Amino acid sequence: MRVHTVLSAATTALVAAACLAPSASAAEAPATFLAVDAGAPVAGVVVDSAPTGLSGRVDGRKSALSWNPVPGATSYAIWEPGTPGRPVTTVTSPSRTSGDLADGTYAYSVSARFADGTESSRTAEVELLVGSAATPTPAPTTPSASTSQRASWTAPTLVDPLVWDVSASNATFTAPANRDVLIRWPSTPLDVQGGVKLNGGRNVVSKGGTVKFSKRYFASMEDKPNDNRCLRISGNARATGPRTVHVEGLHCAGKHIWEGINVDSQGERGTLTVQLRDIRIDGVHVEHPGRGKHIGGDALQTWNGPHRLRVDGFTAKNLEYQGLYLQPYRFGSGKLGAWDIRNVNLEGASKGSAYLMWLAGSRNASASDGVDLTVKDVYVLPGGGRSRTRTLWDAANDWSEVKIGEPGVDFVP
Repeated sequence: MRVHTVLSAATTALVAAACLAPSASAAEAPATFLAVDAGAPVAGVVVDSAPTGLSGRVDGRKSALSWNPVPGATSYAIWEPGTPGRPVTTVTSPSRTSGDLADGTYAYSVSARFADGTESSRTAEVELLVGSAATPTPAPTTPSASTSQRASWTAPTLVDPLVWDVSASNATFTAPANRDVLIRWPSTPLDVQGGVKLNGGRNVVSKGGTVKFSKRYFASMEDKPNDNRCLRISGNARATGPRTVHVEGLHCAGKHIWEGINVDSQGERGTLTVQLRDIRIDGVHVEHPGRGKHIGGDALQTWNGPHRLRVDGFTAKNLEYQGLYLQPYRFGSGKLGAWDIRNVNLEGASKGSAYLMWLAGSRNASASDGVDLTVKDVYVLPGGGRSRTRTLWDAANDWSEVKIGEPGVDFVP
């Protein structure tokens, strides 16, 4: 079943965006208004399950897949574990035959896509063995994007969502506390000063999208680097209950990024879950205007929560400063939920990097600044020959699960 909602009022509804609590960072996200044409349909999201009946067979050296058609689908995306952020290919009919494949085991899943930009969940994987069954390709000795364990969580189901069509003229969006949001990205990379800013809302889903700055937008060392920040997610102080912001398949591309993704939970440290899946950041710059000072430099920075942080599939390369800079107790206090970070590879720039994993708190969940943090298949490769103790902060935390080096392939190509 698919849901589409038509607003019944005949006039344009203006939704005020007064959902930000005062914080040290609220000033940089000015209030905006969302104008909704009440006479136009607002597309819903896919609420049905994945396509059914997926089966596969090996035909010589080719894999052949088929599944049941999904009513209303305009195309189908074929996925492999090694390319979690982007499908291997898309087809318009409910079947697909590959080209010739090398010996090995291949796992596939399928999702349905629709004309309004929504997409179904994916099927369970079907595995096919190409070549001799007696001598299958051995598994690699280290986890990689094709062998790692994916998390079980998925995007939330949206109910009567507002639709935000991101564009250069519509790159800041403020939603009321009681409305879900579906984010739709343009087909070409977005180049806009200040990047993309999401403020408030209830459950939010974003899939795909590329931000690629054509230049350095901030003019001087005194200016903040937020003009070249890929994405900022701000909390909603008026949230009435638990909610989830799900960002999947985002690509922060090019060589003019000074900040990757920032998450400011604000008044929602007890309610907000942030899910980041299959994110790729090509590089993050930093500049040092004076001793002990820096401008920019984080692939992912969080503060004041969130209540739950879930990261599954995150590749950031050419990092001149920091990778994951996590500050769950900055600007707030109170018990947090479980955090899960997995399938991550962070690589410092050749000229050097700083801390690629930084938790400003304790991994002892019972401590006043503690976080119940699960870490699986996380790799860091510091730049400039930096030591392990100067790559993982702080030393009091047990980072034994984090490996120095690279996985077999990037978790997000």
